[in-house]
Amino acid sequence: MLIINADDFGYSESVNHAIATAFSQGLISSTTIMANAPAFEHACDLAQRQGFADKIGIHLNLTEGIPLTDDIKKSRIFCDEKGMLRFRRFKHYWLPPNELALLSQEISQQIMRCRAHGLRITHADSHHHVHTELFISLTVAKALRKFGIPYLRLTDNVRRASLMRKAYKSNLNLMIALHGLKGTNYFCDLYDIVAMGKQCEADNVVVELMVHPVFSDDGDVIDADIKKPLSSLISKIPHLHKLISYGEVKEYFS
Repeated sequence: MLIINADDFGYSESVNHAIATAFSQGLISSTTIMANAPAFEHACDLAQRQGFADKIGIHLNLTEGIPLTDDIKKSRIFCDEKGMLRFRRFKHYWLPPNELALLSQEISQQIMRCRAHGLRITHADSHHHVHTELFISLTVAKALRKFGIPYLRLTDNVRRASLMRKAYKSNLNLMIALHGLKGTNYFCDLYDIVAMGKQCEADNVVVELMVHPVFSDDGDVIDADIKKPLSSLISKIPHLHKLISYGEVKEYFS
């Protein structure tokens, strides 16, 4: 089973329309929304009007834009001198309790803004994969359990990696599982989905594929990273069977 999740919903009105078009064309089955992005409200309205509001998770954002909470603007780890989010991965191996408290407040506020706009939030991931930082992942996991959000994206476990990197990823995914937030067996992007082979075929194996739909100059829906039509990229996925959303994961995942 395959979940094709479009990241960055809410980033701009153009991205929102590209994601809505991808839904209508059957190219994706899920998306994650940025609660502090400029086109967040436009995204919520579009999802309600086009009938995919029940297929939306949250795309937690600590790296770009204006935070929703004021206190975190004073942090020089999460924000710059102008109060804009700017966290960068693998720059900090430990955070003091006061910084973790600021982080928790911002995550909670982003979740609550989604809920206030009628989104139940089927799952969570993060902009630029910041939730794959261990101390951030632990804070995110606590927030998701508090708000009853059932699933958190795994870190990539398909791409080849060094033994040290593979061990880190395995331990992080184990932590997600121990918190009861594991909803898929594998996570990867379009570059690595072809390596999955027949692993996608089993009914009790769920793979999440990440995509970034945008419009080309010709008006086609393309992936922002690969710059090719999303339809042709997805058609090359071997053993592609039923697409499901995170809202349907319980039925298949074991």
